[in-house]
Amino acid sequence: MVRAFLLSFILLPTAAYALNAVETDIVPMSLKVMGGLTLVLGLVLLIYALLKKSGRWLPTAQNREINLIEVRYLAPKKALYLLEVNGSRLLISGTNERMETLAQWPLGKSTASAFDQVLNDEAAPPLRSGRSGGE
Repeated sequence: MVRAFLLSFILLPTAAYALNAVETDIVPMSLKVMGGLTLVLGLVLLIYALLKKSGRWLPTAQNREINLIEVRYLAPKKALYLLEVNGSRLLISGTNERMETLAQWPLGKSTASAFDQVLNDEAAPPLRSGRSGGE
């Protein structure tokens, strides 16, 4: 401890002499520091924006039980979440106070074709029974 104390007294005047020997202007040096800081912060914000836009913060594992399909924000603290859990899809609403399941349906391979079938059944004109229109 005493050795370090004495060594600092020997090296301190040497460092002070070295600073006086080199011409140090505070304005150009501070401009270089501020420019470098601005560049680094700009790169960090650019990477953050790109990651946020892509929605991929971390690599996703393939064998997950719960998959977030989509998030739709309705207001600042209100959102709809579409999830896949154990072979079914869930539509969940989330607010500050609570989360609630709005809908749940089984996950099938032909979900779109089943929807098309229901749509065609509803849109088809009803069949007339009885006589033909000739009489």
